[in-house]
Order: sequence, then C-alpha cells, then structure tokens
Amino acid sequence: MDFDLVTAIFLDNELKKQGVDRFLSITSKNFSYFNMEDLSKIKELTIQGMEDINFLAYLPCLKKLRIYSEDYSNVLEGGSYQNNILFNNIKDFSVIENLVQLEELEIINDINIEKISLKELVNLKKLTLANNPNLTHLLNMGNLHFLEMVVMYGNNIKVFEDFDEYLNNTLDATVNILDSDTYFSKIKSVKDSKKLYEKSISGKINVQFSEKSGLLQYTTTYLSNITELYTKLRRRLQANKVFEKTEEEKIQYVYEYGLRIKFAQNELIERETLYEEILNKYNGIPDFYKKRLSFLHNSYSTFHFNYGNCEGIVNLMHIMLSMLGIDSENVHCHDRRYNYSIVNNHALLRIKTVDGWFYYDAVYDRTKYIYKKTYEEISEYVDLSEYEKEKIEEIQHGKLYGNFNKRHR
Repeated sequence: MDFDLVTAIFLDNELKKQGVDRFLSITSKNFSYFNMEDLSKIKELTIQGMEDINFLAYLPCLKKLRIYSEDYSNVLEGGSYQNNILFNNIKDFSVIENLVQLEELEIINDINIEKISLKELVNLKKLTLANNPNLTHLLNMGNLHFLEMVVMYGNNIKVFEDFDEYLNNTLDATVNILDSDTYFSKIKSVKDSKKLYEKSISGKINVQFSEKSGLLQYTTTYLSNITELYTKLRRRLQANKVFEKTEEEKIQYVYEYGLRIKFAQNELIERETLYEEILNKYNGIPDFYKKRLSFLHNSYSTFHFNYGNCEGIVNLMHIMLSMLGIDSENVHCHDRRYNYSIVNNHALLRIKTVDGWFYYDAVYDRTKYIYKKTYEEISEYVDLSEYEKEKIEEIQHGKLYGNFNKRHR
C-alpha cells in the first residue's frame, strides 16, 4: 500500500516504536510502500499535527485511536492553526465511521470536527469527545452496546440521534457523562424533563451531564439536579414572559440575571488554598475531590447557592440562553485586569445574534455593562485565542459574502 510522504513518515515512526524497522531511508523509492503484515501490527495511535487521516482505513487491527490537539483556547498569539505541529487540521473525519475494529476513541481539542456517526463502531468500549467547539451532530448513536466509559464535555451538541436507544444501551456503563448541551437539545418542556428523570428513578438509565471548566477540565451534574435546574429556570423564564421577548430582550434579561449573581471571591480564595493542600498531599487531584474543587464552575451549584466564579455564572447563562433558543459559547481567556496571572484566568460568553457573534462579560465589573462587544472591543480587556479571532472573521466573511451576493443578484 502506497502512501504520501507525510503519512509514510508517520507510519514508519509508529512501527519503529513497536520494534519494527523496515531499514529504509526516506529517500528510498520503497519508503512510502507498506505491506499489510506491517500495517496489521499497528493497534493504537495518537494523531497530532496531521491534515489527512484517510490512511486509517488501511490499519485492520487498530483498536485505540486518539486524535489530539493542544487546547485552542490557550493560544494567545500566533498564526493560523494550519501547519502547526501541536494542532491537527483534519477536514474529513468520515474514515473513522468505518473503523469497525475500534474499541477506544478519543477526539480532543479539535476545532474542525462538526459531526460524527458511530453506527458501525459496534465494538467501541471507551469514548471521549472533549473540547471540540464545533461538534454539533452525533449521528447513529443507538447501535453501541458495549460502552464501558463515555466522557463528553466542551462540545456544542445540537443533534444527538437515537438518544433514548443510547441511554438504554449504556445502563451498565461504569462512567456515562454527556455534554449538558445534549440535555437541553432534547428537553423542551417540564414534561420531557420529568419523563427522563423518572427513567433514572426506576433504574432504566444511568447518566450524568457535564460542563466545560477551566479547572479539572469539566464539572458534572446529576440528572436529579439538572432536572431541578431546568424546571426552576423554565418557570422563572415563563413567569417573566421571557419566551415572548425579542432576541435582544432575551439576551438582556439573561445578562442582567448574571449580573445579580454574587461573585464568589471568598470561596475562590478558600478553594485555592484547598487545591494546594490536596495537590501537595496526594501529588495530584484524586477523583473524590474533583466535585468539591470544581463546584464553583457548575451551573447548578451557581443557581442553588446564588454565587459562583466567572465560569459558573457563564455556564448558567449559557444554559438559560440555550433554553431560549440562542447560541452561545463559554470562552476561556486571559483577563489583563487580573495582575497576578499570565495564563487563562477568566471566562466570558460569546453570543450569536442576528448581527453576528458578540462578547458579554457579566462578572468582572458590576458597575458597568461589558455588553455586546466586538472582538476588537473586548480585546481592550482580555487576550483571546487565535481561534476566537478566526471564529469572528469567519462570521464576518460570511456576512460580507452574503451581502455581496444580495447586491449582485
């Protein structure tokens, strides 16, 4: 089987890791040729810094696949993600859908993947989909019967096909964590929420829901808590007739709601002290401490206690906007107004309006509105990743292109 040079170098290195040396130099005319016997020896792969993964179709014994990029939100400066060895720039993920032999699949920090179908991955046991901001469609999810561990967070799920079948098939999974966006894409009424909760009470499903977190990657919420959160928020929105308001009025309502939530300054200081103590004692963060350390980032906790850190408030506002049919995204950034940090230390909301994407900060300074800011305007306060710049430019380009088409029809 012949491959392009980039793929050939990658596969040759992978074989050498397993002690298989083909004894061919890169200039050899046979360097790009691999026999099926050698390709069959590759059973697990980590892919980083690549553009084309169609070669995966020729690895008949591949069991574990990890597609990994660095966290796009931490890139404060620099050029495009293209040709950057820390980031994949894969445009076509469809080959994954036919890797029937896969038992473990991870896709982490990928800004390009938009959808994936898992219908044929009937042997899948472990699935991780983490921090893929444009992943909106999970297709054919009802055919997975052997999943043992599922962790999804930081995605933007709008469509989760065969949701009920998926939940039925994952009752015995040790871990089953889905994006909270999955919940709010499926639940459209209090009746829906009660129906799902009753399945949990009767032991028919086993699932938790996650939200993106700048500390420990994600925070989880039990189904009972997210049911309570949905029910109470919906009643609040209905009582204030928010569903009847215009888009701008809805955003204004949610923003002002966020302004009224107490910023948990003292709790943050206590948390930082506890974090250091745990880190020193255990040389890491044990799982049984993760919920305690990340509760300030959690929308349910923020709602319940009426206080949270910036991300807890942002996650709660994001949920309210989702219920109102408005797209938004949790944005990690570096806030220069905090003098003690040079890394990402803040979360704000990017909200999609009829005029495009804009930034909203309801946390730092409650004496003034940081409301509906452009990329350039919000950059007066914070440093944003290159991804944010590209996201805004993509929308602006689309609008300009659309206006051009209208003028020239």
